[in-house]
Amino acid sequence: ELADLLIQKYRHDPKAIETALYYLKLVASQYHYPSLIQLSILYKKERYVSASPKKVFDYSKLAAEVDLIKEGIEGLYKLAFCYADGIGTEQSLEKAAYYYKLAAENGYKACYNSAGWCYY
Repeated sequence: ELADLLIQKYRHDPKAIETALYYLKLVASQYHYPSLIQLSILYKKERYVSASPKKVFDYSKLAAEVDLIKEGIEGLYKLAFCYADGIGTEQSLEKAAYYYKLAAENGYKACYNSAGWCYY
């Protein structure tokens, strides 16, 4: 969360943003779930970093792995979305449906609808 606070406070200072991103990536490398999600979002929305579909996918996949261990949902949803739209990976509606279903089974019920669209 320190990196996120730095980004918000010093968003107009490129050096501070660079430092914040360094620490965000460092913490994410330790499988810190909020950092993985934050980096996935930053790379998807091109906020403070260049767009990188591959990094969106990679960080989403790591977050999904943490989800499977801790029974979470957001990383599973983001990974399913990457597979559904082919973001950073080859499009696979079968894999998308699988991860949407996992997210739904872990509490994100709206993902049942998303899984259904994969079969449509």
